[in-house]
Amino acid sequence: MALSRIVRGVAVLVCVFAGGYGYGALSYQHGIFPYPQIKALKRVLVRTYFPQPLGYHDTSDRERIDCRQFAKDTTVIFTFGQSNSANHGATRHFPGPRVFNFNMFDGKCYAARDPLLGATESGGSVWSRLGDLLIDSGRHARVLIAPVGVGGTAIKHWAPGGVLHGRVTRTLSALKDHGLTVTHLLWHQGEQDVFDATSRDDYIERFGRLLGAIRALGIDAPLYAAIASICHNAGSGEIRDAQRALPMMFAGVRPGPNTDTLDSYSDRFDGCHFTDLGMDRHARLWFQALR
Repeated sequence: MALSRIVRGVAVLVCVFAGGYGYGALSYQHGIFPYPQIKALKRVLVRTYFPQPLGYHDTSDRERIDCRQFAKDTTVIFTFGQSNSANHGATRHFPGPRVFNFNMFDGKCYAARDPLLGATESGGSVWSRLGDLLIDSGRHARVLIAPVGVGGTAIKHWAPGGVLHGRVTRTLSALKDHGLTVTHLLWHQGEQDVFDATSRDDYIERFGRLLGAIRALGIDAPLYAAIASICHNAGSGEIRDAQRALPMMFAGVRPGPNTDTLDSYSDRFDGCHFTDLGMDRHARLWFQALR
């Protein structure tokens, strides 16, 4: 009798754990309660109790380069958006010797290596791989990347009045102060706005204000806007429609890659962020868009 109670108890525990694990996986994959709430709480706690620079900033293993040498014959790329524009990839990449990194935190230039200085997390970045592709094409002598992406952020955070807008204006102004001319603006963002249920019109309006603030700084480089909405879900047709409309509605905006086409398990290790193979495919899509 006692043995049967133990067996039943173990069976109940196994069922409870299996059910909890199964629901947790669904919550993570589809962005349903409680995963989004836990993620939001984590961001609040980290920013409240660990007041440090929001982005990778350890330069102890980096080779510093004089920024003045990039005033001519350099492709200067400013990248912004959320996690897939930052260092949230599965594997790090070490680009060739003609790819460099502008660090928004100290206003200095360094030889590039993942994680790139300036963006959040400590994994791999699509931009270091893109830098290699641009160099290998023979059309770019040197590439300097200035990344400021922050994981889990919505377009409202980047638009004027948002908590990250100053991150854009300060970094672009710092580049200008060094005599560096931005040649490309690369925007990869939209996944968080699926969770926030941002409307098509609101997304376009906020993007327009962000673009206007960039142009007011005297930055006239083309802005390439990616189609990006997939993260633990199937993405959003409304956000994709908004992103497709941007080049038609704003002068100087060009179509970026449709990264929602990278939706297999071989591309995304967690249903959102890119695997090593996915990072290579992601970088090639950007290369094709810029070419």
